[in-house]
Amino acid sequence: MIRKTTNAPSRVATRGRKPRSQAQARKGAAPENAKGLQPPPRSKNTLVMELLGQPGGVSIDELMAATGWQSHSVRAALTTLRHKRHAIVRTTRDGISRYAITPADPAVSETITDTTTGTGSALS
Repeated sequence: MIRKTTNAPSRVATRGRKPRSQAQARKGAAPENAKGLQPPPRSKNTLVMELLGQPGGVSIDELMAATGWQSHSVRAALTTLRHKRHAIVRTTRDGISRYAITPADPAVSETITDTTTGTGSALS
């Protein structure tokens, strides 16, 4: 008869609580922002909204530099804002398109005006 011997601890000994990892220990602690050490970080979408609110608006290149996004990502962010009913107006100055958020007016937010052609398209 062959007897098996194992060096593994018994099941009873391994059923105890696992030691907490550093990440798990931090979850229970108060976040650093609650301690007043630093303000919460701004999101890139908030940054885009602030830049669009500037007088004269902002170009795609300026938004790319500020956010680190590629041009198609900046355009997607503008489209998302339009779908959320923000009135974004595009103007062309010296061959460069500039985008700006206009004050929230229900009549304005229903139509996106392209100032280069003077036409508007209704949102559906």
